[in-house]
Amino acid sequence: MRPLSTFPPKFYCGIYSTLLNLASRPEIEVVRVHWKMSRWARGEDMPMFGFYVYAEESGARVSAAVA
Repeated sequence: MRPLSTFPPKFYCGIYSTLLNLASRPEIEVVRVHWKMSRWARGEDMPMFGFYVYAEESGARVSAAVA
């Protein structure tokens, strides 16, 4: 199974997003998120990172602002 979307490696703090357009894929009913973290340097003993996933329908913020 091929991924529908991927992120390139990131090395700096920030919020990163991607758009996943499923309009041409009506057979997809469920999306599963999979991630793997890895070190890229040997500095601190305890790596510092956070990760969360947030999904919303495209245009949802615009629709809410207009209403």
